[in-house]
Amino acid sequence: MNIADLSKPLALYAGVLAALTVGAVYVATDSGVLVLFTAIGGVTAVILSVGSTGPADGGSFENAEGLDAQGGWTGTGIDTPVSIPLLFYGGGVFLWSSLLLVTVYDILG
Repeated sequence: MNIADLSKPLALYAGVLAALTVGAVYVATDSGVLVLFTAIGGVTAVILSVGSTGPADGGSFENAEGLDAQGGWTGTGIDTPVSIPLLFYGGGVFLWSSLLLVTVYDILG
């Protein structure tokens, strides 16, 4: 995979969607504890993305309708692995939550 191809998912998931998630949690609740739980959820997403090594091979089974053993269509795929968006989104949520906790709630001082 080309590094330049990762710039769009990085900007979308870590920049836009993660910031919107953390911002929505902060605006809706105004609670530092829930922002902290959001950060823990981001770390969990990163751990889950690292744990998934890639698509599992369903074997060579294919029926007449073009479905593989798991019920998915054969010959279809995505450009980026499933773990990449989860990794970027989880990392972005953790970083945005940490930034919000440090700046708004002044947990270091």
